[in-house]
Amino acid sequence: MTTKYLLAGKQKACYHVDVQKKLRVLMIGWELPPHNSGGLGTACAQMAQALTADGCELKFTLPYITNDYPDGIEVVDCHSESWADFFPEYQNTRPPFSAYSPVIAISDSDDDTPLPPPGSWMEDRVEEYARQVYAYALAHLDEFDLVHAHDWMTIPAAIMIKQKLGKPFVAHFHSTEYDRSGSIDRSTYIGRCETAGMRLADRVLAVSYYTKRVLVEQYQVDPCKIDVVHNGVVRFLQNVSGQEKVFAQGRPVVVFMGRLTMQKGPDYFIRLAEKLMTQRPNILFIVSGMGDMYQHLLLSTASKSLSANLLFSGFVRGGAQQAILRRADVFVMPSVSEPFGLSAAEAAMNHTPVIASKNSGVVEVMTGSPQFDFWDVDAMAAEVLHLLDDHEYRQRVVDDQLSKLDHNTWKKSAHKIEKIYRRVSASEAAKKPRRQVRAKRKGNTTHA
Repeated sequence: MTTKYLLAGKQKACYHVDVQKKLRVLMIGWELPPHNSGGLGTACAQMAQALTADGCELKFTLPYITNDYPDGIEVVDCHSESWADFFPEYQNTRPPFSAYSPVIAISDSDDDTPLPPPGSWMEDRVEEYARQVYAYALAHLDEFDLVHAHDWMTIPAAIMIKQKLGKPFVAHFHSTEYDRSGSIDRSTYIGRCETAGMRLADRVLAVSYYTKRVLVEQYQVDPCKIDVVHNGVVRFLQNVSGQEKVFAQGRPVVVFMGRLTMQKGPDYFIRLAEKLMTQRPNILFIVSGMGDMYQHLLLSTASKSLSANLLFSGFVRGGAQQAILRRADVFVMPSVSEPFGLSAAEAAMNHTPVIASKNSGVVEVMTGSPQFDFWDVDAMAAEVLHLLDDHEYRQRVVDDQLSKLDHNTWKKSAHKIEKIYRRVSASEAAKKPRRQVRAKRKGNTTHA
């Protein structure tokens, strides 16, 4: 046997061993149920659980202390002691600040700076969290191979670890500032966090092809650098205890569930309710969620005498959330820009027909769901009535949604993420021999 074939066999054996190596991941998180403010925490929990079950050695950082988090996740406390001065009532037991509060602070830093100085109180807290995560990473440098960061508030920590410690990182975008505000200003701290993260990340993950288009068209990210990983089927992490209460018996129920912000389109849902009430005055409309539009929506519905048919439930989770989704006759998601839409998938899993905006990622998975432009209130109203009146049609929509979601599990998504991890790790490993050769050559030249 020739030397060539012996070397080929040895390389093949080494490759096999490398592929089977256990992945060690430091996942930089922001929130987990039951202390989450929306879909990000739920998605991260489901993802981390699936990756751990698939064999990844994963540690999940949080900016607060808690013993109350989903099973199967190893949580790392990275809160700052100084936050107790700001939030003594919370005792650092939950996220101390909102990740998606409006930020208008402007930075004067030049374009060559990866990240500008923080310009608001909230951004200062993000920077403090980044330093806490970096300190943990430095102290446990040999315990992880790569970093997985989620959205803008974890990007500064990931960049710090990459630039100072040389660890590769994957940037995962569940929502962007473009989705939330309709534009992207790179002079803001959040805008620069997002663009720097996309530029410096070894791979970029998008929760939908819709989001990938946003990253390419609005942030000029190379499409070859982006992998699309749809969120898996969302199952409730909390157990539903006791008998669920059935409410509004004998009345059709139409539900909106999401943050009450411009991005989610709750004002279009109110217009839909106003239109449908003239035709079906017995319909009960439930607006479930909180956000900066809450007061405006509450006052506008009162001024239009819609309050008798409109119920604002506030933010709900667990059993209360499941009860509303199971009771709903129709779920409407009129989002202006929705990277995925976990609430729609949750509604479908509860056998509720979903009407979704065309500007959403979930319709890529639930391809049979009725889809409309978020502004087309007339078409959505006609579809709601169709679903309420035609029970055979309603059942076909429900069955189609469930069949599509059956193929979109977190286990499948975790397998895809794991393959991306291995590609990133293999690429990083391939760079090291070349670096060592260059270093040796440089050393020989110096001695010469």
